[in-house]
Amino acid sequence: LTANAQEDYTVFAADGALGATFWSFNQNPKNKDSPFYEWLTKKEFRQAMSCLVNRDRLIAQTFRGLAEPKLTLFAEANPFYNPEITLQYIYDVARAEELLSSIGMKRDDKGVMRDDKGRAVEFDLTISADTAQLNDAASILADDLSRVGIRLRIRATDFQKVVEQLNASWDWQSVIIGLGSNYWPTQGVNVWPSTGNLHLWYPLQESPATEWEARIDYLYNEGSYTLDEQKSWEIWNEYQAIILEQCPLIYLVRPRSFMAVRNRWDFTNVYFDNIGDLQIDYAFLRQ
Repeated sequence: LTANAQEDYTVFAADGALGATFWSFNQNPKNKDSPFYEWLTKKEFRQAMSCLVNRDRLIAQTFRGLAEPKLTLFAEANPFYNPEITLQYIYDVARAEELLSSIGMKRDDKGVMRDDKGRAVEFDLTISADTAQLNDAASILADDLSRVGIRLRIRATDFQKVVEQLNASWDWQSVIIGLGSNYWPTQGVNVWPSTGNLHLWYPLQESPATEWEARIDYLYNEGSYTLDEQKSWEIWNEYQAIILEQCPLIYLVRPRSFMAVRNRWDFTNVYFDNIGDLQIDYAFLRQ
């Protein structure tokens, strides 16, 4: 809470937005004949991409410092948020190259990253063209990947086209997008279970494509119906840890939230946070 008498307003600062944009990778077998499918379906590759996300640079250059790294799956307001369960694949170029090497990728004498079949590693990043922050973030990611010899081609397109690609044609390779936040762990029923139409990386699965997705399905169902608090914690802790290990999507940064209110209002009944937003139902003018 910061007052500015000269400007006659007060700024309310919350902890930050509940949600965050993320970078996800297409693992739909519709694209099984494409080189990028071979790469994106390997968890080591996705983990390496996570190690190439320079969140400090994103915050400084895209958000002017008004954000913080998003390294957890659940939002801090989630009842089962556990600050000890965090993404372990943070910015570390050397580790990224080690992970890529573990799946047969290495740079040639010209610095180009190549897979075990000699193919140059390059793939698309789809973003909505109407958001300046996404364009800036995409450019930063492309620059950081180029430092290890990977070419990231930015595809800025109309938002409705992006939605169509995600929901119908599945014609994309990687994407930066946001789908809200999990204030409660069972939110996102169409995202996290493998049968969901927004199970972004491979939607509408008839049966889980991987062992880890089968485990997520099981934990999601068990967590939805478990009333015992201790057992619930065990379920949701494992659930978060698996997703953060497999990196089907990589959260980027969490923007900070602010709201300004003129000082002519009595703040006795004014409240603002990142859950309930600005509460002014009983705000009155100062006497």
